Amino acid sequence: MSLTAAFNNAASGLTVALRAAGVTSSNLANALSDGYARRDISIETRRDGGAVVTGINRPVDQRILTQLRLSNATTSGLSTTVGQLTEIERLWGTSDDPASLYALTTKLETSLQSLATHQGSATRLNAVHSSAQALADKISGIAKGLQETRQDADRQISSDVKSLNGHLATIAKLNTAIVSSNGESTASMQDQRQALIDKVSKLIPIRQIARPHGSIALVTTKGQFLLDELPYEISFSTGGLITADKSVENGALDTPKVNGTTLNLPSGGRLAAFLQMRDETAPQNLQKLNSLADHLVESTYNPNAATQLFASNSLDHPAASLTVNQAQVEATYVLGGLTAETDHVFGRSGFAQHAFELSTDLSQKILLNEGALAAAQATHATLQESFGGSGVDTDTELQTLLRIEKTYAANAKALQAISGMLDDLLSIG
Repeated sequence: MSLTAAFNNAASGLTVALRAAGVTSSNLANALSDGYARRDISIETRRDGGAVVTGINRPVDQRILTQLRLSNATTSGLSTTVGQLTEIERLWGTSDDPASLYALTTKLETSLQSLATHQGSATRLNAVHSSAQALADKISGIAKGLQETRQDADRQISSDVKSLNGHLATIAKLNTAIVSSNGESTASMQDQRQALIDKVSKLIPIRQIARPHGSIALVTTKGQFLLDELPYEISFSTGGLITADKSVENGALDTPKVNGTTLNLPSGGRLAAFLQMRDETAPQNLQKLNSLADHLVESTYNPNAATQLFASNSLDHPAASLTVNQAQVEATYVLGGLTAETDHVFGRSGFAQHAFELSTDLSQKILLNEGALAAAQATHATLQESFGGSGVDTDTELQTLLRIEKTYAANAKALQAISGMLDDLLSIG
């Protein structure tokens, strides 16, 4: 081998080592960065000797990444649901809270039982009216809170749809930039794109489809495209002030649409969770609350009384307008209503049992969703570990950096030796 060939080999070795060191250092610096995937370099041997870096690779396990994104959607959706249900539980109050729905119904029952033994007691009659007023305020307050929960869910849907459109537009721009890169490294742009797709997967379960020249398409797990070359337009109109009678069925509330077609949302993701809360969970809880309000009005109703203990100005939604008559109803009329025949499942009294069952049902739903969330988080953590988080193992990268340092040192010594030989030849001449 000639000195020139040896010099070229050593010089190219230094260049490759420097590029490798830069890539490895970048891996270490971004080990905790969201969306960052580990890089390595491709090396080829030149015909005239030496080596050359032909490209920087960004290897990603797409199978695990797909599972991770689906897990991301599941975890995000369950977390949203648990948070919303917990807020509803806060409205109802837990069984050990003296201001809870169950505690106030129990207090009303106790005051009625006390009045029954001393019907002539003004103090005990006042206690009945006081506990009835506190319970009516609680029920109407919960009804208002449930409507606010629906209103908040509607606003969150609108906000998430806006974010989704923004993410899709940026991903489309990155697709265009990657396709037109003319051989330049696109690793950084792919990192940005991956991070944005991860954000989209929190909103809705999606799959990524490879397209030519590094471009990608996004499709929901139910087969609706969100992006393919150009982003699809996701539209949604807020429902304004949401009242108890507003629903999707009667056309008063909107659902997200893709290019004008209804978005068939898969289960999982924030969008589906907020829609379920607005259109199913909150209305169902409101209906249960209405059943308790109906129970109170019906159970204390006495046709012989000029005024009733409880009243409501809405047959369909009595909880929101439940009131206690300001004029005190006589004890005989109140107790007379409670002793009349009824086909109500809880009987004329049994308010506390009714409230207890409603609260227990809500608590059980929270527990079920919390259990599902814990399982989903465990699965997500396992997938993240398999994927390697950002794909960077810092121990491996440090070992690689040490090997690169040795390679660089060896090539530097070779150059030093060749330089010494050339100096000797020149001195002879």
